[in-house]
Amino acid sequence: MVTGGLPPAEQHEIRRLLCAIHVEEQATIVIATDQIEEAEGLCGRGGILDAGRLIALGSLAELQGQVSGATVTIHLAPGMPAGAAAVLVESLVGVKAVWSRPDRLEVQVTGAHSLPIMLRVLEEHEIGLRQAVLSKSSLDEVFFRHTGRTIQDAQPPSTV
Repeated sequence: MVTGGLPPAEQHEIRRLLCAIHVEEQATIVIATDQIEEAEGLCGRGGILDAGRLIALGSLAELQGQVSGATVTIHLAPGMPAGAAAVLVESLVGVKAVWSRPDRLEVQVTGAHSLPIMLRVLEEHEIGLRQAVLSKSSLDEVFFRHTGRTIQDAQPPSTV
């Protein structure tokens, strides 16, 4: 992320400088980020790279439009079985894909109407939650649509 980890004032200043350079110099600025919020504030167009190859290009709205629906992130209460929760959720109407993580589920859904159904089913099976968040399609989902992998799965292992 371009401004990740910086204090808000410094984040704002970097974004302001990049926008000024773009306008005043009529320059194209290339940034690399996996955060759609960062890209929305700085970019008119975006591209998805995989292993150095451009696999998608367009406005951010066009890229997000390639993935229909939304994502629900369900943060499980401590000690709750993510695998069992995933099995319950994946068979529900409106659920397109489920990614199970140790502490949460990431669920691609056709629309917001799926959220209350998921919450009810998990409650009926006594699977506790900390939080459920509904969000529009992310760059990770666009990447997954084109590659079959998440951005994190595509990252090379870090070396020290």
